[in-house]
Amino acid sequence: MGFAGLNPSYCFNTRLALDVGVLRIGELAARKRDEHGRVLAVAAILVAELLDQIVLFELDADQDVAGDHRREQQMANAHRRLKVEGVPPDQAAKAVRLIARTLEREGPLLRSEIAERLRRESIRIEGQAIAHLVWLAAAEGLICYGPDRDGEQCFVLVRDWVGKPRPIERDAALTELAVRYLTAHAPALPADLAFWSGIRLTDANRAWKAIQDRLLAVETKRGTRWRLRCFSSPSQ
Repeated sequence: MGFAGLNPSYCFNTRLALDVGVLRIGELAARKRDEHGRVLAVAAILVAELLDQIVLFELDADQDVAGDHRREQQMANAHRRLKVEGVPPDQAAKAVRLIARTLEREGPLLRSEIAERLRRESIRIEGQAIAHLVWLAAAEGLICYGPDRDGEQCFVLVRDWVGKPRPIERDAALTELAVRYLTAHAPALPADLAFWSGIRLTDANRAWKAIQDRLLAVETKRGTRWRLRCFSSPSQ
């Protein structure tokens, strides 16, 4: 039976069962510091991420929850990778808090500088751990890319770089998001916006409807898609 013949509840139940095997592989990999252990670690990550894709594939039938689930799975992947790198969840949470406090105190820092600050606090940063810790802080909405320094990009607190968010009504925010998305990623569908941004498909459809007088349908190899009229060619 192919993936399309499965339902979401079956996928979740199967995922829970298979996750036990994935975690056991990861634990075995953590105990082995040789090449065999590294191969096991990579295998555990690949299997886990494949399972995430299967679940998300099935959730396309109910995309109102797919966006939220996608973000949850991305966070789970980050924690899984950190566990393989020897960083337990409590230390990852501590690292995220330290990164935020450090940037608040010192301002923009390079990733190597953040790594050094974490090392001083006995946070494991070796291998790919620092990359996943920084990603986790960004995924939680605390940090983002900031100014360049000698050709390398620094990280900053979101509130320092973006400023205090201005109040905006929900429908207006959805409309603005759709316009900006199509400016960069057209031609596209509402489902593309939902997947890219993590918003619900119903909200993406609402945003599409709000700007329908500004949209131009275009035919592609994948079927009909839309773009903003201001980006259409003179011949169209």
